[in-house]
Amino acid sequence: MFLARWVRSWKQVLQIIQPDTQLRWHREGFRLFWKLKSRGPVQTQPERLAPETIALIQQMARENPLWGAEWIRGELLKVNIKVAKRTIQKCMKEVHSKPPSVPSWSTFLNTHGKDLWACDFVPVVALFFKPIRAFVIVQHGSRRVVHVGVTERPTDE
Repeated sequence: MFLARWVRSWKQVLQIIQPDTQLRWHREGFRLFWKLKSRGPVQTQPERLAPETIALIQQMARENPLWGAEWIRGELLKVNIKVAKRTIQKCMKEVHSKPPSVPSWSTFLNTHGKDLWACDFVPVVALFFKPIRAFVIVQHGSRRVVHVGVTERPTDE
């Protein structure tokens, strides 16, 4: 009502703007408001990586073919060089044409077999068909049975 005192022809303005036009303006304003509110912060141009850093990443990737981008990133952080994992992956693409080969199971066993032991409960049937359990520990390197324990009812002890 305050505005009606100052503008005598306010009823004519209401007649010019149809309800559909007002609803359309409202929808467009609503869309614009949420479009501006939902977009992220203004993107700045990312810093270029120094050529020395790129050379260091490629050298580390060449000399350590089993290292991934996360490992190299950790090593760079130790010398206070902050680089994103994705950036390191892009630099590594030029060095590695294919992903590093993973050692086979036989290579793993040949390397670490002398230090590995395995254990298991083995069900055994006694002479009069009584079920018993044998706890067996085997050393992989020599395939030698290190320990055997036999019980009718296995417990924590």
